Amino acid sequence: MTHVRLQDGKVETVEEVVKWIDHPFEYYYFTESDGSKAIVETVHPTGRDPYIRTAKNDSILDNLLSLPKF
Repeated sequence: MTHVRLQDGKVETVEEVVKWIDHPFEYYYFTESDGSKAIVETVHPTGRDPYIRTAKNDSILDNLLSLPKF
């Protein structure tokens, strides 16, 4: 995944999203099944570029890899 499409249709790079979340803005999306909020967080591994993922919760249906590709 290299880009993220926001609810308003704007497309940002993962790098941009990481910067926004770290400054601290909250990025999230709503699941299609029940409208619940899935928080998106940044990960900064040593020796790799930062990336985004959904915060751990009780559902596997709302992870970023489950979202439609564009």
